[in-house]
Amino acid sequence: GAFLPGARITRFGDGVKDLSGDIVVATYQSLGGLSPEEVNEDPFGFMVLDEAHHAQGQGQWQDVILQVNARAKLALTGTLDLPKAGPVESAAIWLRGICGPIRYEITMSDLIDLNHLTRPLIRFMQYDAPKSDAAWCPEIEREVLTECAPRNRRIAEAAAEQVRLGKRVLVDGRYVPHCRVLYEMLRELLPPGRVSLLTGKSTKKQRERVLEGFRDGSVPAVGGTLLGEGVDIPELEVVI
Repeated sequence: GAFLPGARITRFGDGVKDLSGDIVVATYQSLGGLSPEEVNEDPFGFMVLDEAHHAQGQGQWQDVILQVNARAKLALTGTLDLPKAGPVESAAIWLRGICGPIRYEITMSDLIDLNHLTRPLIRFMQYDAPKSDAAWCPEIEREVLTECAPRNRRIAEAAAEQVRLGKRVLVDGRYVPHCRVLYEMLRELLPPGRVSLLTGKSTKKQRERVLEGFRDGSVPAVGGTLLGEGVDIPELEVVI
């Protein structure tokens, strides 16, 4: 409304299904529930695709992008990797075929210099644990990563240390069971109510309540699988 006075802006998703606006804000998942005929009943003239790198993998993201008959499509991503050879070359071909050539790019260093991003301070944590020379597989991943007690303890201790220093900390995990282990460890290290867990089963109200506490500092530690890619929380200071 502020940029285009008089434009009608609607959304498709989160319980609302309205494609009638001049501008429609939609999720890939919501559009994926429509047939090509439904989504193109009133064709879009221009489509902006956020997190477009997901088009490299076959599935709903790719299907949605292909089925929308917009006259022009603009793909945006901050996580682009276009290998020219190797086992994932086909994924890069899909991305180029769907989105076309790169029209504009800016480096992370440039974004930092322009004050759009904070300059990161990266620290590597060390821990004592048995080494494994076996070939990488799910069993080895559990042994040396998700179920490695010394590693989990080091993560929890580092997160608790940063909270005690007044920082707000995100412990970002890939697997829910692993995140639960880290969450329980942090509960033992921090006062009651100072750490929360967010997973795909968390309700919208739970997410809003946790993020509100995270922003105001009452819940300075949050763990889980949800707050990874694409999250914009200016108050976030430490990511593990």
